[in-house]
Amino acid sequence: MEDKRKHKRYSKPLNVRYSCAKGPLIIESESKSQDISAGGIRLSLDENLKVSDRVRLAIDLPWMSRSLDAIAKVVWASPRLTTGAFTIQRDCGLEFNWTSVPDVQEAIKI
Repeated sequence: MEDKRKHKRYSKPLNVRYSCAKGPLIIESESKSQDISAGGIRLSLDENLKVSDRVRLAIDLPWMSRSLDAIAKVVWASPRLTTGAFTIQRDCGLEFNWTSVPDVQEAIKI
């Protein structure tokens, strides 16, 4: 199977704070990244986000003095069971539309 990704992925568990609008409500929560690249990030979320939903992110990069702020769009989402529990979370792939760091690929290298 051919990998068609444009950017190298880094499997780094980074703390991520996120918020998104769901109707009249603003949902705010935290997660850990499963992987990140210059083009986007994969997160496990409790919320039922749909493809094309927009999400605001603050990604903690411990080796930088500030977090990476981003606006991203959900490009895929799939349900999954958490291990040892019956709670269903959604793995979501989010594509960056805007970031506070001009070169994300350089920023995520340790």
